Amino acid sequence: MNKKRKKILFIILRSVLIVLFILVALWLNAFGFKGLVFEQYVQNFGYIGLFLASAVSGFNIFVPIPVIAFFPFLTAAGLHPYAIILVVSLGMALGDLFGYVLGRAGRDMFTEKKQKKIKKMTARLEKLQEKHELLPAVFLFFYAALVPLPNELVIIPMGFFRFRVVVIFIAVFFGNIIFNTLFAFGFTHLPNLF
Repeated sequence: MNKKRKKILFIILRSVLIVLFILVALWLNAFGFKGLVFEQYVQNFGYIGLFLASAVSGFNIFVPIPVIAFFPFLTAAGLHPYAIILVVSLGMALGDLFGYVLGRAGRDMFTEKKQKKIKKMTARLEKLQEKHELLPAVFLFFYAALVPLPNELVIIPMGFFRFRVVVIFIAVFFGNIIFNTLFAFGFTHLPNLF
């Protein structure tokens, strides 16, 4: 099978998985929850299971649908809304760190000749970061909070160029809290939260 066919097959498979995931989320959120096996799983595994599922979905390059899409189902199963947002945000941030680790590891895979070019680019980025120390963290915070695309699109390159992991984790965690709150409650219900 040639590369073009593999790529098309991959796109089709990914699209089908996304559609199936959305349909399952809609089904779980729209219909009654009494007696469903899924509700029993949520009650059995609780916040630990939610955290683990969020960590897996935090690295969401292939299926970019967050666990917070199941918010109505999770609240109907008995979990507290604010705890859901906090646990999901923490799990997503942990999953995002996997992207950071991949970025860091990916840098070592280049040949020595290409690593010299990377070092030049890294030196420029380090100078920029020294001048504007919080700029990458602020950018990542707003990206994680407002852009409905995988955070790995930004985090993997940050890992590649070895930005500080603590700063990245804090920025993505708080950005995820904003994103999950907006996703769970929507813009129209935000005033009712306070």
